[in-house]
Amino acid sequence: MHGFIPSFLYMLKTRGQSYAEQMVTYKGLDFTFRRSDLSALKEILHAGEYDFLEELISDNEAPYIYDLGGHIGLFALRILSMNHNARVLSLEASPATFDVLQRNANKNKARCPNWSIKNGAAWHNNDNIKFINRFESTMSHRVDKNGEVDVPGITYKEIIALHSKNNPIDIMKIDIEGAEESFLCDGDVDFSNVRNLIIELHPDYCDAPRVRTLLEAHFPTISERHDTTLDKPLLLCQK
Repeated sequence: MHGFIPSFLYMLKTRGQSYAEQMVTYKGLDFTFRRSDLSALKEILHAGEYDFLEELISDNEAPYIYDLGGHIGLFALRILSMNHNARVLSLEASPATFDVLQRNANKNKARCPNWSIKNGAAWHNNDNIKFINRFESTMSHRVDKNGEVDVPGITYKEIIALHSKNNPIDIMKIDIEGAEESFLCDGDVDFSNVRNLIIELHPDYCDAPRVRTLLEAHFPTISERHDTTLDKPLLLCQK
């Protein structure tokens, strides 16, 4: 396969095989994806959902990036294609998806040595929480009391301690499929060190106005960046 967009032939060959894998190259970075990851791949690498972030790190030699809801690493790959020296921490809850993320990080260790990863669910405490893993699209995997997988919770303070060591966080991206309310509003968060926060809200699974009210108390400038699904606002919060 040439390029990074899955071919029609590949989709035909893997019909009904959600976890069939394919390896491709994007801007010199190799990664593996599954058929069930196609919607994420199209949004992030093809449609360029996060391309506007390049201007925020263009003058920074080695920016600090937090990728909460790291999925298979597509957001991280997009950031690292902009700057191979970026210091990226990707947190992913789903054990199966984390396995792919780990392999993708390892594939690019030589070119992107500062990409670190962690398996866990961004949450307001350290309880084990249920994670639903059975939907065909991996973008629909989320915390759910009826979930079939136990995932350890990890708090905001613990996540911050993993990577930045009091350095300013240039970009914090949060896309955690509805867990943002519990993680941010019910937890102990401190945005004093966060320069830019990009968050996808999921009104079907959380109290989105409550999350937005919290963000407005910390970030004087909030703009809405529509992604491909208008029912999930994508907010850029800045100081």
